[in-house]
Amino acid sequence: MPSLTHMALVELEKAGILKFVISQNVNGLHLRSIYQGRLAELHGHSFMETCPSCGIEYFCDFEVETIGLKETSRRCSDEKCGARLRDTVFDWEDALPPKEMDPAEKHCKQADIVLCLGTRFQA
Repeated sequence: MPSLTHMALVELEKAGILKFVISQNVNGLHLRSIYQGRLAELHGHSFMETCPSCGIEYFCDFEVETIGLKETSRRCSDEKCGARLRDTVFDWEDALPPKEMDPAEKHCKQADIVLCLGTRFQA
């Protein structure tokens, strides 16, 4: 469940103060509390699979069993595709994805202030 911090961020967003969230977490809690499009999940999402062939994203109600952009046991449900799905959590040696990094960098450059929250952040 999203924490009090997640809910405080939602309230800041509703007030028009919070414009964007950049997360290193892979637990999907931000996505459960913050609107899509205002979030960059730099290291992936442990409750999501993606089709490497057609790009469809699948949000799961369970934690995907693999990490490191590996194939999972499921296949794409698009009848024209059917490719093996992959997890979306990056390994240490993987470069951060431009799909997440580009908007994160853009919003950081445009921000009046950046809040760094969490217990394990290291610069």
